[in-house]
Amino acid sequence: MNEKKRAKRQLVIMALWMVLIVLAAGAAAFAWFSFNNATNVEPMGSTVSDGEMNLLISDSRKGKYDTSCPLSYNKELDVLSPVSTGNLSRFYRTTMQDANGIAVLYADDTKNINSKAIHGFLYLKSDGDCDVYLDRNKMKITGDAQMLSAGRLGMRIGTRNGESVRIFKLDSMGDTKGASSRRTVPGKNLVVSSVGSGGEASYVTDPAAHFDGYYAGGNDKNPKAGKKRICTLKADEIAVVEYWLYLEGCDDNCSNPVQNKNITLQFGFAGIGRGDKK
Repeated sequence: MNEKKRAKRQLVIMALWMVLIVLAAGAAAFAWFSFNNATNVEPMGSTVSDGEMNLLISDSRKGKYDTSCPLSYNKELDVLSPVSTGNLSRFYRTTMQDANGIAVLYADDTKNINSKAIHGFLYLKSDGDCDVYLDRNKMKITGDAQMLSAGRLGMRIGTRNGESVRIFKLDSMGDTKGASSRRTVPGKNLVVSSVGSGGEASYVTDPAAHFDGYYAGGNDKNPKAGKKRICTLKADEIAVVEYWLYLEGCDDNCSNPVQNKNITLQFGFAGIGRGDKK
């Protein structure tokens, strides 16, 4: 009899623990951005050149190229919600947390990314050989402290030399004081790189960089080479820039709701001639 009671008690404890896990998973506190009539997204893009050549931009590969253009983006987006990625090829979402709020299971959410992130394309074209940098005076992303703390701007740039991936933190785009913080992954500064068949995640160090190293020097009238270039273009070559503005779900600041705010997304690029244009 004592053995039966002990076994029943263990089953009850196990059942309670499973309920606790389910409740913990259902009560996950993540940031999201709800788009409604009060939300304004203003995507723009512009370029500056150094006088040796012209760097131009367009929202269509075969469209008109100029020093500025409006940017197209996915109109099906209605909620900016957390995802995690280490390379912009696959995006993952949390499906379960443990009792301490640490994510334990994930699912591939790549096919749904257009409903969870701002996603679009822009095209750069140069009439001479050049290195492309970001323009400090034209790059602009606005949002509240929580969104800027957890947000990322990802760019996949395709040129004749192949593809490169750049992911940037948004902290420097505004005041992030007061943003709340909560650990939801096993360690600090991690993002999801892949997910196993059972939903278990493999993590890598967050590749997101700060914008500073990629800005051109000088000013708009006389731009100079920066420390790190976005890409290199040959004369008349077109660079395809696929971009995502998203919330990194593994970021410690991705914890509280972010709603009914305006987002301004403006790209700025500077082209610096390489001195050997054709």
